[in-house]
Amino acid sequence: MPENDAQAGIDRGLTYAEACFETFRVILGQVFRWQAHMDRLSAGLDTFGMALPDGLEKRCLSVAAASGPDVLVRLTVSGGPAAWGLMPPAYRQPGVYIQAVPYRPRQSPVRLRSVNWPFPMRRKEAKYTADYAEALRALRTLQQGGQLFGEEALVCDQGRICSGTTANVLIYREGSWWTPDSEGVLSGIIRGYLIQEQGVSEEGCPRTWLKDCEALALTNSGCFIQPVSTIDGRELATQGAIYDDLWRVLAGQPGVPERDACN
Repeated sequence: MPENDAQAGIDRGLTYAEACFETFRVILGQVFRWQAHMDRLSAGLDTFGMALPDGLEKRCLSVAAASGPDVLVRLTVSGGPAAWGLMPPAYRQPGVYIQAVPYRPRQSPVRLRSVNWPFPMRRKEAKYTADYAEALRALRTLQQGGQLFGEEALVCDQGRICSGTTANVLIYREGSWWTPDSEGVLSGIIRGYLIQEQGVSEEGCPRTWLKDCEALALTNSGCFIQPVSTIDGRELATQGAIYDDLWRVLAGQPGVPERDACN
């Protein structure tokens, strides 16, 4: 690296993972529960002693508008460029990074394998970049240990279901939808709304439920509701009235896609 670049400082999101992010769909200029995303982002930045930058909504919508009518956006806020040192004397201008790509529904079925997470679980109040670096390490460890065979991971800890690696999980069993309240579960925006509107119940979900549940779904602010086709090789229901119940809770809200635009 040229000496003058080193003196100017490197973004603290790169040097110390001092960054939080939010990912969401922008559909015809609307975001589902924008303020909930900002509240979560603000909570994460506050743990670093940072304030939420102004004007983020206008900037995100502008970038999204240039990318299409249905766009997946990732907004990352970091500590910004700073000179060498773990603790900066004071925060200056934070780094704001906005990425946008046209949303494309998943083409292949979701096949999950339940795995014991190799690191201790801890509750997350925000989407910290560092947590996803740890998830990458965990997945590599599981793959090298022969515990994943092309499937995606469904995280379990101490006999309880936690979540997917990039999405919350919903479990349909005995006529109701449930979502885990285990350690390590991010309080997702879609998940939180479904709980609030009583479409889903929060519960400690034992791993044994995976042997007799009728359906599983992943949920985040990109896919909204994504049916899971298999868990540990067992076929699950991916269509039908049980999914209608979830979409009925979301229907009519700003920023919610048509069901066919997700699956």
